[in-house]
Amino acid sequence: MASLRDRDQIKYDMFCEMEPRQAEIDILRTRRLLMRAHAYSVPLPEGDIWEGVSPYRYLSSKGYARLRSAIRAERKARLELWLPLLSALTGLGGVAVAALTLWKAH
Repeated sequence: MASLRDRDQIKYDMFCEMEPRQAEIDILRTRRLLMRAHAYSVPLPEGDIWEGVSPYRYLSSKGYARLRSAIRAERKARLELWLPLLSALTGLGGVAVAALTLWKAH
């Protein structure tokens, strides 16, 4: 049976092994989110949002959440611009189908 100290050492070794992999995942997630932010012209949020050391910096969980929320808000605002036009086109399409149906019936 492993002693408490041995178990702590095993946990520490696992952490040291997993931390670089998690950092790589966080860096990739950050890059992807930054590309989306750039595509939507969303500025980076203010404050302490970075972790890691340059050039291996990535967004902290708070920074990631803030930027993701800003991107969602921008996407929603852009979508709301098109909804009235889409509704009008759908209505016109329905009128056209009804008119064709009536015309074919006579």
